[in-house]
Amino acid sequence: MKHIVPLLSVGVHRDITTTSYPHVPEHEILILQNIHGDSNVYPGETVDETALSADDEYERLCSKYGEDAVRGAYGVTAKGDIRRLVEANATGTMEDERSAVVLEGPDTKPKAPAKSAPKSGKAPAKA
Repeated sequence: MKHIVPLLSVGVHRDITTTSYPHVPEHEILILQNIHGDSNVYPGETVDETALSADDEYERLCSKYGEDAVRGAYGVTAKGDIRRLVEANATGTMEDERSAVVLEGPDTKPKAPAKSAPKSGKAPAKA
């Protein structure tokens, strides 16, 4: 099951001439602050939402930022803390896409044309 979490627009000052504005879940802001410094990360408005697996989020963040950055932000309990934050910030849930059947192409037969009255406006003759 995936949890639907809001994404925030976050200003990240990388250097004197570069500011980026990624859209990240709230629990990712602490990692950005660990990497770039508290005074260089400015959380903004909620702009969108995404579906995240609470069980896989720690691995996703380690892949994106590196395990040292994630543990630097959350400490040795990072995996459990991140899982709890995803669940706490969720606005809803959805079924995991991996368990759904995805159909390709048409999944129904074309419908037969509807029968209509004759164009003459007269009722059909009885036999």
